[in-house]
Amino acid sequence: MIDSKKDSPDNFPKKKTLATRAPEKVLVPTSIGSLYARRASSSDYVSLAASSKDRLGELAVKLFVNGNKDKADKTALIDAEFELLTDEDIAAVTAAIAKANGWNISNGGGIKDLGLLAGAAMKKRNADALARQKEWLDLIDKTINPPYMKLFDEVNKFNNLVDKIDVLNNSAIRGLHEEMKSRDQIVAQINKLINPSVNGAIEELQKHTQPLSGAYSFLDADTIGRLSLSLDSIKSIGDEHRKALGPLWRSEVSEAVRNHSLNQSESAINEYLRDIPDGLQSFSNNECVLKPAKEEVDEDNEELPSLDWQNRPPIAMMRHQDSSVAVAAIETAEYVKKSAMNSEKLTLDVAELHAILIGEMIPQWMEAQEINSKKAEADRAHAEASLSATQKGLELTQNGLELTQKGLSFTRNGLIVAFVTLVVTTAMSLATAIYQYNSSKETEVINRAESQAQIELLKSQLDASQELLIEIRQLRAATEGRTLLEVDTNPPEVASNVDGLQE
Repeated sequence: MIDSKKDSPDNFPKKKTLATRAPEKVLVPTSIGSLYARRASSSDYVSLAASSKDRLGELAVKLFVNGNKDKADKTALIDAEFELLTDEDIAAVTAAIAKANGWNISNGGGIKDLGLLAGAAMKKRNADALARQKEWLDLIDKTINPPYMKLFDEVNKFNNLVDKIDVLNNSAIRGLHEEMKSRDQIVAQINKLINPSVNGAIEELQKHTQPLSGAYSFLDADTIGRLSLSLDSIKSIGDEHRKALGPLWRSEVSEAVRNHSLNQSESAINEYLRDIPDGLQSFSNNECVLKPAKEEVDEDNEELPSLDWQNRPPIAMMRHQDSSVAVAAIETAEYVKKSAMNSEKLTLDVAELHAILIGEMIPQWMEAQEINSKKAEADRAHAEASLSATQKGLELTQNGLELTQKGLSFTRNGLIVAFVTLVVTTAMSLATAIYQYNSSKETEVINRAESQAQIELLKSQLDASQELLIEIRQLRAATEGRTLLEVDTNPPEVASNVDGLQE
């Protein structure tokens, strides 16, 4: 019986993915609720690389923290939630992020420390990626470079050499085919010459045989039969020669050319020549060589003279080596020999070329490839050193730009303070000058009033003094008994002096 609960899809084991293999998030209690810190991923490092150094810590907090406990959730913290975090929350969040990523951060570390850790982790990740790429390239070099590369090069060079040899052989074979065609034409011409000669010889023999059979009745049937057999054999030999000459060239001689063996062709030709009977006569210009001895014949007498077979000179027999067929066969054998020698020379030249390629050119090329490989390795090392120096220079330049930016900020603040100080000092100086000016005017008015009062007082005192002086003079005159007329009642010129002072 099938257990429906056991076989239900809910009881099947869940498929494992990369998200399930990720570590659990770290819980962070904050003032805005529970947050969860996770480990950085490759996409996070890409986002961090696109940010500036000043915002690495803030961006890391937003990327690595959210309110979802699910490991697969990588939703970033929104700006509104980030603004609500207090300093204690930031410290707790940075510590949780460092714990989730395996970073060491001091207690109470802030966003700036987290940004430094994130930047260091990003640099380490890039360095590890470069190291893995270099290992991969080195592995490829070890796989492709000697001895594998040398083996592949040897195979390629051998294939190219075989192709060149095939091209040379094909050209040589084409030349042999052309020569064979020309030889076929020669053989055809020889057949044209031989065929009418053999046929004419047979006809001439038949013409001579008919009168001989009537004139020389002493010849028995056996002799005539043997002569007929000889004629038939001559005809069959001619036919056999016409049939055998073409196949001989196409089979034995062609095989000799392909195997570059002259002995086979000579043995085939000699074997063919041995099959020709010794009694074969030479025919030329449709005339039979086998002729009776010259004897005087009476032109008026139609009877043939008697033949003395015992005292008759021997019939001139021609050796089969001197026949036109044998001469053509010997010439063909010589041509085959020359072709074999040329083919052997071509083979030696190709072998010498192969030896030069294997012994000289390929080692030189391999040595040049090794030198180029070492040079490329040195160039790559130099390029890596230049890249490292360039990166350091860029970092120093960036630090210098940051310092310059800070200096410009300080300079701007100093200029603002100096301007404010100048404005305040100028205002104070102007107020002091105005106050002093106003004070001097009031003092002048007071001084003038005091001077006028003193002048008036002085005038009154002078008038009193003059009156007192007049009284004194009158008293003195009275005392001395002089009259008033004698007394100088005019006061001294003090009043005029006082008026001058007043002016």
